[in-house]
Amino acid sequence: MSFSVPSYIRDSYTMLCVCPTRLEFAAMEGALDEVHPNIATTGRDKNAYTLGQIGRHNIAVTVLPEAGHGMAGAVVMQALNDFKSIRFGFLVNVGGGIPSGDEYDIRLGDVVVATPLGTSSGVVPFARGRVQANGDFEQTKMINKPPQVLLEYVHRLQSKHLREGHKIDQIVRGMLGKFHIMRDERFENPGADQDLYFQNAYEHNGARGCATCDRTRLVARLPRAAAPLRVHYGKIGSSNTVINSAAIRQTLHQQLGVICVETEATGMMDEFPCLVICGVGDYLDSHKNSQWHPYAAATAAAYLKELLSVIPPSNNNGDRFLNSDVKKGLRHGEKELHTRTFHSLST
Repeated sequence: MSFSVPSYIRDSYTMLCVCPTRLEFAAMEGALDEVHPNIATTGRDKNAYTLGQIGRHNIAVTVLPEAGHGMAGAVVMQALNDFKSIRFGFLVNVGGGIPSGDEYDIRLGDVVVATPLGTSSGVVPFARGRVQANGDFEQTKMINKPPQVLLEYVHRLQSKHLREGHKIDQIVRGMLGKFHIMRDERFENPGADQDLYFQNAYEHNGARGCATCDRTRLVARLPRAAAPLRVHYGKIGSSNTVINSAAIRQTLHQQLGVICVETEATGMMDEFPCLVICGVGDYLDSHKNSQWHPYAAATAAAYLKELLSVIPPSNNNGDRFLNSDVKKGLRHGEKELHTRTFHSLST
C-alpha cells in the first residue's frame, strides 16, 4: 500500500465500505492498493474515513464509532451525504458460522456472502419481531436487497472461482507481507488444529480458551485437501445480541435457513442496500472466543478486494448512485416484507 500523489475530490469515490470495529477496519486498510490523502473536512463531517484505491476503484472506508444498529444507520446516512457518487456499498464484518454437513461445510476463516434466495433478500433480521401466544417468534421486517447489478458481479466472481479458484489466501498473504505487525496482531491463519467445532450438546467448561475441553467431543470432519478456505453463499442472520448457544444456532439454521449470523446489517440495511460479507470467526456456541476473528476480518476484506476486480469502473454516464436512490425512497433495489415464524430463541 503506497500513498498516491494525485488529489481527489469527494465525487471521485464510487465505493463505500463500512466496518463495525477497528478489526475489520484495519483489514480493509490492509487490502487497499493505495491510500489517498485525506480530503478537507467540513463542519458537518461526523465520520472518519480512510480513502484509497483497490484496482480501478476509489473507495471510502469507514468504521462505526460504537456498536448498535442506530449508530450504524446514522454513519451510513452521513457517508452517503459525504460521498454522493457512491455506486455500491459493502459491509465487511466478522460473523459466526453455522455448519450444516456437506451442504455448508463451513469452517473458521471461511467467507459467507449474503445472497438472495427465493423471496429472501439474503439478510434475515431475526432480532426484530414479536413473540406469539404459542411461544413462536414472528418476524416482520422490511429488508432492502442489494442492487441487482451488484449481485450479477457477485455471480460473475462465483463463476470465476469455480473455474480458477479464489485468490483470498494470496491476498491475505500479501497484506501480511506488507504489514508485518498484522502477524503480531493475529491476522494470520491460526491453523486447522485450532478450528474446534464441538458437538451441539457439549458445553464449554468455563476455562479461558478450549485447552481443557474434551477433544473427543469434536465433530468429525475430513481435512480439506486442496483449498483450505471456501466461500459460501446464502442467508446471513442479523442479531442485536451476541449468540453463544449451539441450540439457538441450530434453531436459526433449521427454521430460517441462515448459515451465518452477524450483528450490524439490520441497522445498516434500513438505509443502505449493501452487500454483506462476513469472515467466519466462531461457531456461535459456548466455546466462542476471538482467536480467529482477526483472520476472519482479513478474509472478508480479501473477498471484497477480489470482487472489486470483476466490477468495471464507473463510466460517469448513466450510473445510479445510492445517495439519490435513498433520497427518492427507491433504495436501489426491491424492498421485501420478510415475515418468518420460528420457535422462541429462549432455548
